[in-house]
Amino acid sequence: MGFQKTYQNRGFVILGVSLDQNWRSVKPYMDEEEMNYRVMIGNADVAHQYGGPEVVPATLIVDKSGRIAATHLGLCSRSEYEADIQAVLNEQ
Repeated sequence: MGFQKTYQNRGFVILGVSLDQNWRSVKPYMDEEEMNYRVMIGNADVAHQYGGPEVVPATLIVDKSGRIAATHLGLCSRSEYEADIQAVLNEQ
């Protein structure tokens, strides 16, 4: 979607968290999708710390204070993501 590239100069960072068990299934997907952001392997503890979303994909937009500012469960439109990203970046 290009959000990392578009907003990186404003301090925006994307971190993908995969709940897969290992990189064997994650790495080919990252290559195919040409992801330009970091991805880590998470687990149930990591998911629980952020509300334990049961729906995949789940997108959490976290502000500079570490507060979850927006949650998107399932797929959303680019404009929905972008509106929440801009709202967080425009907070003082």
